[in-house]
Amino acid sequence: MARCLLLGFLGCAAAARAPLCFTAHAKTTLQCSLPVSDGPVAVYDDGESPQRARKLYLKGGKLCSKKQCKDCMSAGGKFVSCGKAVALKIQVMGANGDWATPKAVAFAALLVAVPVVVFLKGGKSSKAAGGAAGSSTASTPVGIAGDAVAFLLRFASAWWFPLVAGFGTAVNMFTIIFTGATVVIFLAAVLGQPKRWVSTALCNAAGATLGTLILLVLVRERGVEYLNETFPAVLASPAWAKATGLMTTYGVGGMLLVSSMPIILHPVIVFGILSGLSNSAILSIVMAGRTVKYLVMSYITCNAPGALRFFGIKASLVDYASKQAARQ
Repeated sequence: MARCLLLGFLGCAAAARAPLCFTAHAKTTLQCSLPVSDGPVAVYDDGESPQRARKLYLKGGKLCSKKQCKDCMSAGGKFVSCGKAVALKIQVMGANGDWATPKAVAFAALLVAVPVVVFLKGGKSSKAAGGAAGSSTASTPVGIAGDAVAFLLRFASAWWFPLVAGFGTAVNMFTIIFTGATVVIFLAAVLGQPKRWVSTALCNAAGATLGTLILLVLVRERGVEYLNETFPAVLASPAWAKATGLMTTYGVGGMLLVSSMPIILHPVIVFGILSGLSNSAILSIVMAGRTVKYLVMSYITCNAPGALRFFGIKASLVDYASKQAARQ
């Protein structure tokens, strides 16, 4: 069963797709996700708004505006008579190529094995470790958000509370500023019923995937420019640059890595779209990565809360969630 699910995920992420190309170096180079031949090709141009792939025609290394190929793109992006245009240098971006099945299976197995090893090795010693988490980004919610969280935490032990935590994670894809509140709700959901730490992690991963789905549909509809207008601070953040660097270097593997890290998912959406991945492939990657992340967080919350500092969670946040869960 597990093998079927694993292969199904890999097949989804590496499904055959049409090549997507980018113009680079002042429109003198054409970089494509897959090898291309003469004919129609989708070309992404970051000089347009909204930023979407447009249909052009490739003939003899030149990009034509129409099938008849009378006007071709010249250096700088201007269309001139094809006789005056110079053929573009075409490069295939290796980072976005599909892995061979053995290599893809090995990588996925390694990704799953890491948290399993952590669970097995850290089981006995982590229960005695305890301790408080170090300082980082997520802080105790205050104001209206704090009041709402305090009310919700009364029900931390209820069977449905992990669903609330997952819904909060989905909503936070659009708010971001309520990260502290959603983290408290997630930690309380785990501490309220430690035996359900696995299902709580899966609910939160599903919530992150749901939020990604909604945002992905909006970006598909309105273009990448929608993110620039709606989340300008996110695009300018160090997390965006870090995530983009990893994905540019490792392709789909980088997307999986970023999805399993305690950073924003917005770069995964953009990179997936620009790489020509289908919605199902992007969502599968997000679900897989966030499942790994929240399984590790859930286990650590139950056994070694001090290690949550590696996820950017302050000690005050863990203490707050622990006290609220203890009142149940």
